Amino acid sequence: MDGEFAGMEEIKDYEAGKKWFHENSLLIKDDQAILDKVPLEIAKRRKEYSASDGGFITHRQPLLPAK
Repeated sequence: MDGEFAGMEEIKDYEAGKKWFHENSLLIKDDQAILDKVPLEIAKRRKEYSASDGGFITHRQPLLPAK
């Protein structure tokens, strides 16, 4: 089952008075799962991304066949 999935995850108590989230992107391809978590702030109904040179969270995991 290959595909790409997206979702938002709230980052609680990160910065007082602001709403921060991780914009999560899950890619499943060739028996591997890759999850990228990019932080962003929602301000005035717009997404404002954090500035970085690639220092965000990425998880990689091979998918094992079911027994």
